[in-house]
Amino acid sequence: MTLGERLIALRKENGYLTRKTLAEELGMPDTTLRNYETDVREPGHSFLIRVSEKFNVSIDWLLGVSEDKERTNSYQLKSSEYALIEKYRSLDQPGREHVDAIIQWESDRAEQIASLDSQIADLDVQKRIDAEVEDYRRQLELEESQTDGSSVSLDTAAKRA
Repeated sequence: MTLGERLIALRKENGYLTRKTLAEELGMPDTTLRNYETDVREPGHSFLIRVSEKFNVSIDWLLGVSEDKERTNSYQLKSSEYALIEKYRSLDQPGREHVDAIIQWESDRAEQIASLDSQIADLDVQKRIDAEVEDYRRQLELEESQTDGSSVSLDTAAKRA
């Protein structure tokens, strides 16, 4: 399959019935896109990047270098993480399913822990609010007792509390 054939297939798979619509979205004349689709001209790197990002396909696939269509994310992985990926790829299907199930279980567990941590933090905030409300209530009671003719000072009231 040529680059042009891949472009046509991508355009149609993604609901662009005409070149003009896709060309407008890519910010280029439809005649230029036609030249790419008919393999009359070869696109530059900026066009390839835009198409790769828009349709989430690899540039290697667009150019026919690879049959792996999906674009890969370039994470900053440690060498030990690459080693784990290589081991995972060497597993048969039941092995991969087992690893996937373990990862999903651990991910769910981590989410539950995070949720509990959040709930605990919310409880701590509520306790602080309750304590502040109680302090304010005591202060109001103290002020009321002072306005009733009592001569209790704030220092004395604080020592009693």
